[in-house]
Amino acid sequence: MLAEIECERTGEYVDEMRKAVDAGRRVLGAKFFKAYAGAFWGLIETRPLMRAMAQLAFALLDWGKPERVDD
Repeated sequence: MLAEIECERTGEYVDEMRKAVDAGRRVLGAKFFKAYAGAFWGLIETRPLMRAMAQLAFALLDWGKPERVDD
């Protein structure tokens, strides 16, 4: 939410959302990903990461870079 409030340009927002996604991945850790693969939406702990990933994808589409959504 902070990125939505503070970022004036889409490029800045994309950078901040990438940081949010990276932070979420670090917090959950590799063991968590392996243990719960395929069940992420069923776990409340993963929701912030999944939302950040969705926001990043939407921002890339808005930025006119759909080929980078796979990032």
